[in-house]
Amino acid sequence: MDVHYMSLGSLKRMCESERILGSGDDFFMVEFECLQGGKNFLKYPCRLDGYIVIFCISGSFNLTVNMNEKEMEANCLCVLVPEDIVRISGLDREGNGPLKFFMLAVSRNYMSGLRFDIGRLHSRGTSFLNNPVLKLDDSARKIMLSYIWTASEIMSRQLQYRKDCVGSLITSSFFFAGSLLAEQSKSSVMTVSGGSVRASILFDRFIALVREYHMSERSVSFYAGKISMDPKYLSRVIKKATGRTASEWIDSYVVLEAKHMLKYSDLPVKEIVYRLNFPTQAMFCKYFKAHTGFTPKGYRNA
Repeated sequence: MDVHYMSLGSLKRMCESERILGSGDDFFMVEFECLQGGKNFLKYPCRLDGYIVIFCISGSFNLTVNMNEKEMEANCLCVLVPEDIVRISGLDREGNGPLKFFMLAVSRNYMSGLRFDIGRLHSRGTSFLNNPVLKLDDSARKIMLSYIWTASEIMSRQLQYRKDCVGSLITSSFFFAGSLLAEQSKSSVMTVSGGSVRASILFDRFIALVREYHMSERSVSFYAGKISMDPKYLSRVIKKATGRTASEWIDSYVVLEAKHMLKYSDLPVKEIVYRLNFPTQAMFCKYFKAHTGFTPKGYRNA
């Protein structure tokens, strides 16, 4: 398999010191409070094989999703989908009060059994993928907390139809979160040259292609060809819209993928070189060190 994932079972084992509700690895909820050894939880970029909802009650930490770093603070909600690459930092920092957040994890198989259509949440483009974090107002916060408390109570009881009850809640909570994210995308569209929605749509198309092809293609010309656009024009628009060139976005995804494979797989470097479509190991090592300051083996052993 070309892409490496951290299974929900592995994620669950990382949370063994916390309060876990749910049976098996198909769906479970974790209540994090004053996280023990928190500085090591998802410290390195990791692709999670499932759907994840994180809701922060108090305190704060940094969450990086597909190269976008956000601060998760009180009342912030994050929705992650399969293929997202995630990293968490700052769990052990002081000065922001006691840390408390909930994480709901749901497997692909369980979600497909609920007939949950993730495509409906992306009907307005990939802004849901690129902006997974939002701050809830008081009304939305109360609704999200009601989902959490209700799911927690159901999971803690041995009910005959417990799985069905939780399934309905999961579906409802994801669509609620998706509705909030859709509202957010309307009011926080990425702007360029005074507010071009076209630039936002172009970036969405570009980054979706990068997510799909970054393991085999690193040239701006390839992505520009997919969009039927001049490479220089594409890079100029992306630079104005995001502050980063198209090449920098491509490189960021390639490096992130390399970091993920180095930390969460036992693949030899030469196999990673092959999977990322570098012509030689020497070229990959030079590329990786230029972007990270480490050799691949040095990063793996750090």
